[in-house]
Amino acid sequence: MFRFVFPIITATIAVALAGPVWSTGLNDLSPCYTRHYSAKHMRNQPNQNVTTLALEIDAADKSVVLSGTNRDGQFGYDYYSCYENTGSDTTGPACMTFEADSQLWIKERDDGSIVIKTRNTILSDIGGTNFEYGDEDEQNGHYAFYLEVARHSVTIGSGPFFHFRLYPAKAGACPKIGE
Repeated sequence: MFRFVFPIITATIAVALAGPVWSTGLNDLSPCYTRHYSAKHMRNQPNQNVTTLALEIDAADKSVVLSGTNRDGQFGYDYYSCYENTGSDTTGPACMTFEADSQLWIKERDDGSIVIKTRNTILSDIGGTNFEYGDEDEQNGHYAFYLEVARHSVTIGSGPFFHFRLYPAKAGACPKIGE
């Protein structure tokens, strides 16, 4: 009996050790996900502020860029650093901005789409939360907007959660930020 069990155990250990030492789960995802929300969807979601969203994944850098256009036609983006999250309801890649004001969880669905769960998420023409509403930068032509127009809190780890479903797209469909 031990002759048969030992090779199985050895093979299991070898497969476990063959994977990367550090994995975010980003390697298993498409490099680009997008969504253009229809006029009907926007009418049914009056608190949703974004009409388009894109998530570009850089698995090698363990980062993502979230970008979108709001109801006023303004384009904004922000950068996130990611890590593997093993929480029961949010298992998979979890990401946060440099300032840690905004958090993002990525959950892959069976059909290849993803759902991002987010809170305190601000996109801007200069990259997320580099300035707050009412700052002088906003007066000088810069803007920032939330993904949702509902009540928000800037306290780290607080604020309501929002979910957005995105679909795989060709890498070129995601906006090129900073090039």
